[in-house]
Amino acid sequence: MRRVLSLAGTGLDAVAVVFKAAIALLLLVMLTINIINIISRSLLNDAYDWVFHWTMLMFIWMICLGVYVYMRENRDVVVDLIAARMPMPIRRALAIFADMTGLLFMYMVLSPALELTAMQTGHMETIALPIYVSSLPLFTSAMFLVMHFSLHALNVLTGEIIPYPRTTPRDLLEAGQSQ
Repeated sequence: MRRVLSLAGTGLDAVAVVFKAAIALLLLVMLTINIINIISRSLLNDAYDWVFHWTMLMFIWMICLGVYVYMRENRDVVVDLIAARMPMPIRRALAIFADMTGLLFMYMVLSPALELTAMQTGHMETIALPIYVSSLPLFTSAMFLVMHFSLHALNVLTGEIIPYPRTTPRDLLEAGQSQ
């Protein structure tokens, strides 16, 4: 079981790396097309209308992909001042509750996904792509977050992860010295 959980975690980490690379590429493309548009507007007095729409689409994709990366790398805000001082069974229950809450939110995002994408068949303005393409990264991130929250809950239940580890000023000082 430990090996399966470890492999699943490694796979989800790899997805985060791919998403980071995609985000960086999207940002590079956004900057490039906007610089070209600015230069064209300045030198040739001609601007491209499609640049704004593609920039908005890529920005939405970046945010949607970034949500998964943010959560996977544990950069979310956790106020664990009280939870870290609770007995282990309560800490486990709180961690499982947090994971179940995350799963509930992902269910709320994913449950209407098929119905919404079926309704969004028109094309985006100045972009020859169906409207539903703009929401695909959101649904993709949500699916990976379902896996992330499920894996975290399993790791807590099996004891692979200590939820809300206790850190004292001494722990923080020792951690800083060992790096």
